[in-house]
Amino acid sequence: MSDLWHPELSAGATRTEPWARPSIGGGFTPWTERAGAGRRSTDQGFVATDRRTSTRETEPQPAPAPDVEQMVADAFAAGFDQGREVVMAEFAAERQALAALMRATETLQAEPAAPLAAILAETVSRFVKQVVGEVQVDIETLQERAISLAELITAESGPARLRLHPDDIDRLQGLDLPLPTAPDHHLMPGSIVLESGEGWIEDGPQVRLAKLRTQLDNMGLPR
Repeated sequence: MSDLWHPELSAGATRTEPWARPSIGGGFTPWTERAGAGRRSTDQGFVATDRRTSTRETEPQPAPAPDVEQMVADAFAAGFDQGREVVMAEFAAERQALAALMRATETLQAEPAAPLAAILAETVSRFVKQVVGEVQVDIETLQERAISLAELITAESGPARLRLHPDDIDRLQGLDLPLPTAPDHHLMPGSIVLESGEGWIEDGPQVRLAKLRTQLDNMGLPR
């Protein structure tokens, strides 16, 4: 074993205080304070990390259960809003149609009723004349008319006679009439004219058609 200490070396040694001695290794020195060590931009000092906490935070959490009541409420609200929009659209369309109809009615003007009444009167009159012309003359009705007119004659009326259509005279052959008859081609079949010294009286389809035409004409007169 070598002897590192010699008495003659202590004579030339110089005393040095402990705090002036250079540090030989040992002790804790942060790496950020070492010579030539750089600092990262993310380093804000020493931060302790709990690996257990980090592990718990990275574990996937179970998804929360869906709120069925909230889903139903949201669906109801969405359907209600959509239905309300449809109703409002239909209501707006109806209002536009009504406004257009009101504008159209403003352009209408009342037309006089007389022309329309005249057309209706002419139509009814022609229709009745056609029906009367197609219906066969009833002999009993014709005889009753002749007797009814003859009863109007009095002694003061003077001579009198009945004018009839020639075909009606042929129909009344063999019947007992109170007055003499005379043919008249201008009369309609079924018509009878009583002539006397005081004037004349007519009855039959022609007279009744004239009364009907008068009534139809009066329908178109303003009241």
